[in-house]
Amino acid sequence: MDRLVTLFSGSQQPTVRDAAITYFYHGLSVIPLIGKKAAIDWGNNQLQAAIPETIHNWSKTGRLRNVGIVCGEVSHNLVVMDLDGDNAVEAYELMFPELLNTFTVVTGSGHGKHLYYQVEELPSSFRLSYPNHHGIEMRANGMYVVGAPSLHPVTNRPYRVPAPAPIMKLPNLNEVRSWLYQQYLRKQQPKPQMKTPSQPAVNTPRWAEAALTDECRRVRTATEGSRNDTLNRAAYNLGQIIADNNLSAGRAENALLVAALANGMGEREARATIRSGMTAGQNNPRSHRWSQRASG
Repeated sequence: MDRLVTLFSGSQQPTVRDAAITYFYHGLSVIPLIGKKAAIDWGNNQLQAAIPETIHNWSKTGRLRNVGIVCGEVSHNLVVMDLDGDNAVEAYELMFPELLNTFTVVTGSGHGKHLYYQVEELPSSFRLSYPNHHGIEMRANGMYVVGAPSLHPVTNRPYRVPAPAPIMKLPNLNEVRSWLYQQYLRKQQPKPQMKTPSQPAVNTPRWAEAALTDECRRVRTATEGSRNDTLNRAAYNLGQIIADNNLSAGRAENALLVAALANGMGEREARATIRSGMTAGQNNPRSHRWSQRASG
């Protein structure tokens, strides 16, 4: 049986030391915590997991009051979705019901959850924070979470595993990352402002809406090896439409970025490709091409 399932299936909570050792044998790197703060310089623990002898020493010297789980490559590509607050939990569970049957820890605050995944394609860490959800964080390399059965430093309640399940193994978490970026981009959109004559309003015709939808679909479904070229071409095509004031540049950029992230592209690469393609398209608007044909 799965070690973590066995550990937390009993009627009594394990000790922090026993849990830390079990985490190690399950392939996870652990660190000692006092409250939520690391009790050691944990840089090396991001590269190599501490062995049981070290964990016993932490316990003997009083540093292992709580246990932290190091995310990322050192823990076999562990990603933890940290949901801080009831609204964050509700939003994630409604959006991704198929991802809930995994090793899950209810935090000591009583209003948050940690959902554990091991993925083939490790994403970068990302935090989304806004009033209605408090915080939703994708924790990977360079981060850790407080593990069960640690005690919350404020409530003194334990982090607990109410329904033990194995850690879900997935190819990637691209859909989750794309969803997080969608929420982030919506938050970043400026409030509507009065348009001046030098900033005409964009009235998007139906054909331009359809073009945006089609180009984003092509980007989302592009095969590996063709993703960057497909994104560049999509940005170019939409740039031509933007130049004629039939589509908002900000909206097109955001939509293409979300589509690229959903298909597994890195944010920096995607932004650079969108910028390049869109600039080229705006320098060659469709109306210019049509006027050339008419004059010819």
